[in-house]
Amino acid sequence: KEKRDEFIDKIILGKYTSIPIMLIMFGIILWITIKGSNYPSEILSSAFFNFEEFLSDKNERVRHFTDNNQPAY
Repeated sequence: KEKRDEFIDKIILGKYTSIPIMLIMFGIILWITIKGSNYPSEILSSAFFNFEEFLSDKNERVRHFTDNNQPAY
């Protein structure tokens, strides 16, 4: 196990490999920030929109039963 850790350290902390690895990691983080966040945002947006339609439909049903200023119960 020590040898595996030393091997990984040599690659990640190497003289010629550390900067490209860091730039790749920065690129991945930048992609997640700009493009990757659109997928969860789209899911949340559609979920809230569907929930709004559900509540609006319920509100219309309640309004239908209370048109005569009668309580809904």
